[in-house]
Amino acid sequence: MNEETLAKKQTRYMRLLEKRIVKSSETSKIIQRRTLRSAMAVLRCLDGLDFTDFSHTLFFLCANSNATEFNRIYQAQLELALIDEERFVKDLHKFYKDTAKKIIDENLYSTYFQFRSFFCLRRYTYNDTPRQRAVAEAYMDLLLQQGEYLRDNLNKVVAGITTDGEPILVDDHMPFLDSITFTLEHEALVMKKLNTPLLFNRRLRALLTQHGLAPMSLDDLERLCQTDRIYANTISTMSPYINEYTVDMLPGAKNAIQADISVLSFLHVDSDIDALKDGLKHRARTLASNGVEFTFQPVEDQIFRRLTMKEVLFDNEIIMLYKVETMIGETSGFYNTHTGLFFSLLIEASADLIYHSLQRLILYLYSCAVLRNGKDLLDKIRDVIRFHDVHGGNIMTIDYTLNMALYGGKPRDVYHQKSAERDESKYQYETRQIQGFVRRLPEGRKASQEARDRAALLGFDLESNETYVQGFVKNVQCLMAADEETS
Repeated sequence: MNEETLAKKQTRYMRLLEKRIVKSSETSKIIQRRTLRSAMAVLRCLDGLDFTDFSHTLFFLCANSNATEFNRIYQAQLELALIDEERFVKDLHKFYKDTAKKIIDENLYSTYFQFRSFFCLRRYTYNDTPRQRAVAEAYMDLLLQQGEYLRDNLNKVVAGITTDGEPILVDDHMPFLDSITFTLEHEALVMKKLNTPLLFNRRLRALLTQHGLAPMSLDDLERLCQTDRIYANTISTMSPYINEYTVDMLPGAKNAIQADISVLSFLHVDSDIDALKDGLKHRARTLASNGVEFTFQPVEDQIFRRLTMKEVLFDNEIIMLYKVETMIGETSGFYNTHTGLFFSLLIEASADLIYHSLQRLILYLYSCAVLRNGKDLLDKIRDVIRFHDVHGGNIMTIDYTLNMALYGGKPRDVYHQKSAERDESKYQYETRQIQGFVRRLPEGRKASQEARDRAALLGFDLESNETYVQGFVKNVQCLMAADEETS
């Protein structure tokens, strides 16, 4: 099916949708228009695929996913899209509503976030052939739109869940950016208004002004949309690890990294990635309870300005979360110390050198913080991490001084705003899981075999006078649910 045929189908579905939602609220109209765009994206990905080949590819794409029930219902939607696309498009809004109700009513946020993150990662690891890429992209287009139905405020995104089951909301990057492109498509395809470049550009300028944006070309608008997608996909992939103690590891909505990342190619890291990953399987210590921060100074002169890292225990694996502040915005990801998987959305960059350099930078500094020879690695930092660009034989070098700060103490709730005047009657004590850590023993004491086995499982290399303190529970104050307050 060529683009002209797809455009005709999109025009027909847009007409049908606008008739159906004429009496809906503005919020519902926006969500349903987004759902139509997601449906059309799925159809574009699946266009031309043979059902047998599609089913075979889908089976292997979904292999090793633990969320069987979610897997089944989303697979069924993709199969419907290939068999009966009209029914798929018309019923997709209802499907999302029903699935969201199930997630909310049965408190399946955690399962859904793990499921969504699994497929975000599969998108980058299961794409060796055009057919694999097409099916993986279709699955992600279908899955990501579900998040729209888990929020009742379009200015906020559900980014994770607190330790007591409360959905965590963060600011959306540009919540109504897609309204511009939808309006342009609707007026061009359905209303046949924008049939000359002059009319199109005039309408584009008017819509940008209406949404408080500076005049820009259609290409610039597309780059802004790419920035928005990078932000959304980062949150989707990291959501299983986000709670009230780690939400600060997400990029800020107002500081989301720009789609044009060419300036990051200045970074050069001379280290062996395999050696770094091997070393990190034998760590000597955990990060401080509230993380570690590396600052490249003077901050205002640096391309890479700040790196923050925290660790979480997830499914008996230590996951290191990171956030990098650069001169073009913030980007976040994670590193699985057990599998060696390093995730960054920059893996999609056309110049893969940027992704590999970022990976080496982060894992080298992580090694400085948790390996036994970390201080030696830190002392060699200026020989390893350099910033320069080579164009036409000219080399421009960016100098820096690196500072490392550890943030220990009681884990900080960075999500809830504390108030001295809060109503204490609305709070109660509940038990919470506290992450384990490496501790030095008094002279003459040795770690138990159980502690040593547990440390080895998590990738810690203990000395004879060290032990691993198993995660434990403690009483903490939590906000009571409304029904508990009134009972």
